[in-house]
Amino acid sequence: MNRKSSTPAERIAFGVILVAVVCLCAVLVVPGLRRLHERHEQIEALKEERNAEEQKKLRAEREIGELSTDEGIERVARQELRLVKPGEVVFDFDTAPRSGAASQGDGRP
Repeated sequence: MNRKSSTPAERIAFGVILVAVVCLCAVLVVPGLRRLHERHEQIEALKEERNAEEQKKLRAEREIGELSTDEGIERVARQELRLVKPGEVVFDFDTAPRSGAASQGDGRP
């Protein structure tokens, strides 16, 4: 077996070609890896958004269930529509007094 040893010029040429191939691979692969990373981030953001929307859906379904009962309808009628049963008296302490009500009189403090 007769093996021919390479000359310094051949070794340099091989090294240059090797470096060029590695650089070419880096140029071709790095942008793809960057896009892959961006896609993974988008997927995670969409998963979080989906989970948030699922929670909103569950809350809405629970509220629909609560409002489908007689008690739920009565609660909404009382709170939002301010309805009362016949003969009932409502004392509302949530409303603030009007600014003119405190200064009635002859103008003295």
